Amino acid sequence: MTITSAHRARAVLTTSFDVQPGVSDAGVAPRLRVTSRYAIFASGRVAVTSTVRNDDAQSVPVGYFEFAHVKVAALGGWDSADGADGGITDPTQPYFFLRRVDARANLLQIRLGSLTDHDERNSATDRYFAVNPKPSSVAQGTNVTRDWELRVWPDGLSGPDLVARANDVRSAGVESFTGATNVAYDSTEGAYVATGATGLVTVRLTSGDRFDPSFVIRGWPGTKFRVLRNGALLASDGVPATTRATAAFDAANANKELVVSTYETLAASSSAAERTFTFEP
Repeated sequence: MTITSAHRARAVLTTSFDVQPGVSDAGVAPRLRVTSRYAIFASGRVAVTSTVRNDDAQSVPVGYFEFAHVKVAALGGWDSADGADGGITDPTQPYFFLRRVDARANLLQIRLGSLTDHDERNSATDRYFAVNPKPSSVAQGTNVTRDWELRVWPDGLSGPDLVARANDVRSAGVESFTGATNVAYDSTEGAYVATGATGLVTVRLTSGDRFDPSFVIRGWPGTKFRVLRNGALLASDGVPATTRATAAFDAANANKELVVSTYETLAASSSAAERTFTFEP
């Protein structure tokens, strides 16, 4: 495991290991390299990108790929029987969620990308998504990559509450922006990412229920910053951590990133002003 960056607003780490899924016709067990990147925000949202790559000298036969895997039995207290709430019992849904039987937490896994590309799998001990249709092999020099998001919330949320949070991630969008060359939701970052920032940046999110949106502003001009929503201060370089947001300027990052993890909830009925975030140098 390698920690590539860490500060109060976000930590980014990568893991890498090799697997040998089978023996080739030549009697050699080829290797696949599995690399995962985790962007972990102060709000508790975790964006994950996993890549299975074949750098071997031959094609590697495989069965199917699992991702967003949860070993339910090993956790020893997750109730997988969510019934009519959907989630794990409904393979057409882009999520599954589990509840602690001791009522302490909810775990939500959200799959990203095409729904027809993924298949939800259940067993007595595991919950996971699988690449579907399954590839029969991974050709030399190619890879299979999937993104998903993991969220953990305290107890008190109903099934529809968790579904709303899954829909937020899958429908994240930007209505308008100023002060950057582009702003869009990046599922690999778990955040709205602005590139080419020239100074003051504004971002207006599309309407819909939004929960704890995070932002990464690349090209930030210095250590000074103020983060506002609808004119109200959320965080600043003087007070970088509040009850509404945590922010940090990552000077060591080559992209000169201002990273903001908010704890804001935006209702679908929020006005344009309430959906607007401002980042001042």
